[in-house]
Amino acid sequence: MLLAATLCGYLTGCQAPAPASTSLRIAPGAYSATFEAVKDELRASGFELDRIDARAGVITTRPHFSAGLATPWIGDESTLGQELDDFLNRQRRTVRVVFTPADADSDSIPDAEPVVNPVDTRTLDVDIRAQVEVRLERIHRLGLRPSSASVRLSSVTERVDQDGAEDPPWTTEVVDNDALLAARIVRGVTRRMR
Repeated sequence: MLLAATLCGYLTGCQAPAPASTSLRIAPGAYSATFEAVKDELRASGFELDRIDARAGVITTRPHFSAGLATPWIGDESTLGQELDDFLNRQRRTVRVVFTPADADSDSIPDAEPVVNPVDTRTLDVDIRAQVEVRLERIHRLGLRPSSASVRLSSVTERVDQDGAEDPPWTTEVVDNDALLAARIVRGVTRRMR
């Protein structure tokens, strides 16, 4: 019955709520407190921190997996459509927060940061913007050959490169940026700062 209700809601065109802001403006002198609040909010949301670089102004997390409706306690999804999508596909989310001077021209995060950031973000005496990006990736199993007769008859091909080493059995594809989860993280950080 739950699956029927989910499919009905998903297929009838329920619209996702418009995402709120995925960035946060930080007043001069509040960078350290905000940086700590972002770390706390990510941990509270179940993410494991990967890179914590206050000098460069970057926080990243390790990939976080969810099975949608099968794991309702995780809560990465913001809509019923996302719950169903995570249930039907193996997906993971990775969060990246970049702190830049607020007067910077771009609202998007560059794909790669410089190896050495010449400016120590901790010493800036200007407004700073914290931009949150949540990357949604879908995981694909390579070489899976499903059988039309029975699941038990399915098989997996093995891929071996020229040196005799096996290729990884899966690959990932960036599906989308989850702006709804990014906005929820920004709201959580704002609550922590109050």
